[in-house]
This record gives sequence, C-alpha cells and structure tokens, in this order.
Amino acid sequence: MVDVSAVGICGSEMHVYLGENPVLSPPRVQGHEFSGVIKALGNPCGFHIGERVTVNPVVGCGNCYHCNRNHRYLCDEAYVIGGEVTGAFQGEVKVPIRNLVPISPNLGMIDATLIEPSAVAVHTVGNLRDSNVLVIGQGTIGMLCMQVLKQQGNRTIAMDVSSYSLDISKNLAVTV
Repeated sequence: MVDVSAVGICGSEMHVYLGENPVLSPPRVQGHEFSGVIKALGNPCGFHIGERVTVNPVVGCGNCYHCNRNHRYLCDEAYVIGGEVTGAFQGEVKVPIRNLVPISPNLGMIDATLIEPSAVAVHTVGNLRDSNVLVIGQGTIGMLCMQVLKQQGNRTIAMDVSSYSLDISKNLAVTV
C-alpha cells in the first residue's frame, strides 16, 4: 500500500474528465503519475515501510510471454492504475510490488511524478542518435521527447498549433 504524496495530472485524465475518452468515463478516481511512501507490505520483498517510491502504473499479469520480457504494456490482461482501477487521487493505492520504483532521497516528491512521463519519452525515442527529428505536439510528452532527443545528439524541431506550447519549447532551447 502506497500513501500518496504527489500526483501529476496527465492530459489523458483531462480527456476522461471531459467525457472525451472512448473507453473510460467518469466517475472514476484517476491518477497514474504519482509518488508516495510505502505504508504497508504484504510480503518481504526488498522494499521497506517508509520507503519513497513512484510506480509503473501499467500492471500486467506477471506470467505471460510479454510480462516475462518486461513488456507489461503488451500483456493481454494489463490494466492501468488510475485508468481501469482506482488511482492515486484517493490518497492511498494498492500496488503490486513489481510495479514499485524506488526514488532517490534527493528527488522531491512532486518532481518524482514526472518519472512516468519521462519514461514514456525515453521509450518513445529509444536509441535514436545523430538524426533530424520533427516532434509534432509540444505537450508534456512532446517536450520530454525533445529533451531526450537533444541529449542523444539529435537535431530537433518542435511543431504545435499552440503558440503557448511553442514559447515554452523555445525556453527549453528547442528549435520551433
């Protein structure tokens, strides 16, 4: 059981809240980008009560071909904490041990909520290096992808219909 400290609000949650998601609809307790402190443990597992964690919100069955290769997001039985099941906006969340991710004591709990979207950006970009890359859409994930791409030595261009988003991208030293 994780006692929630901070929760990020994802654009996908806004789509659910506004009734624009074709699969999930309100009312539901959302929140899949979060950090917290372990409140209770079911079994000895290498974690301890009081440890600071964030969570991989995609919960797979743990037994199938994909789960055994650490590709839980491809599991036919996968569900998302804060999606199909109650999420972190309720204050405490039951999380499978395999989905816990320890966080450094040097990282603030609010900052730790960005680990999940940052992981999405890292996995999206992969090992792309020394390329010319256009990133269409400068929401949180798009901006994080831009940062990862630049760190990997790529030349990047940002594109968005929102001048506000493009202004933020310029402040991050991105070509728009």
